[in-house]
Amino acid sequence: RTYTATLSSLAANANSVITLRVRVRPDATGTQLTNAVSITADNISTQEVGNRSNTDDDVNTLTRGVTLNVDKTGPTTPVTAGGANFTYTVTAFNSGTANTPNVLFTDPIPVGLEFVSGTWATNEATPRTGQVTLNTTSNRAEANLGTLLAGGSTSTNRALITLNFRALPTATAGQIDNVARIASDDNTTGVTDNAAVTVNRQFDLSVTKTDNVDTVTSGQQLTYTIVVSNTGPSTATNVSVTDTIPSVLTVNSVTASAGTFTNNAGTVTGTIPSLVQGTPVTVTITATVNN
Repeated sequence: RTYTATLSSLAANANSVITLRVRVRPDATGTQLTNAVSITADNISTQEVGNRSNTDDDVNTLTRGVTLNVDKTGPTTPVTAGGANFTYTVTAFNSGTANTPNVLFTDPIPVGLEFVSGTWATNEATPRTGQVTLNTTSNRAEANLGTLLAGGSTSTNRALITLNFRALPTATAGQIDNVARIASDDNTTGVTDNAAVTVNRQFDLSVTKTDNVDTVTSGQQLTYTIVVSNTGPSTATNVSVTDTIPSVLTVNSVTASAGTFTNNAGTVTGTIPSLVQGTPVTVTITATVNN
């Protein structure tokens, strides 16, 4: 933009001061600001000597006042491993004096959690929306929020990011930290905020035992079938199984669809390392009736 002013006359060896008050626009780019001025005199006589025009400029270093902020919140009550989805909410804004482009939101997926889906939306004069996607290479949820306008806060010119997660059935009980980060061309290091979630484990074990005959005689072989189940939702680990076989029977074999089982003088024991919800483990014992 060009501004002009007219001085009716300027006497010899005199000067006139013109003061311009300006501010740097929030969308200014580059590293320097150059402001040029020119003057031109409209002399009546072409016989007059001297400069009838002149120029000068002023150069200032442009410092972009960008201040990124991020705030992340999560569930205030424990979540269950293998249970329902839960939500994190992330608020990102720029409280500085300059707009900042190419704002990248990232959220590395911690061990024990699974990213389900995510969206983001701004509340600027012209709202923008987008999706949060999973980068399978870096195993993080991410989104490019575009430009965050200057003068932002938790309520104005901010991006609100909604993330849906779930705790895996195998998640360890305890606290899991989940760190959100935003960075931009003006701040490649970025800023972070953590929201911790407490994970509880919940499982429901059951066991059934059947045989293949109702009446037996000496020397007859029979088969016991033991089914160990878990209705979850969490995966049960190191499930111990013990079956004491009556002394009138001699154990011939013990097999299992998972885990390691042994027979020691008529006592069958074993451990199932991982018992997933809805995936029962079957233990088969064959024995012979003693004479």
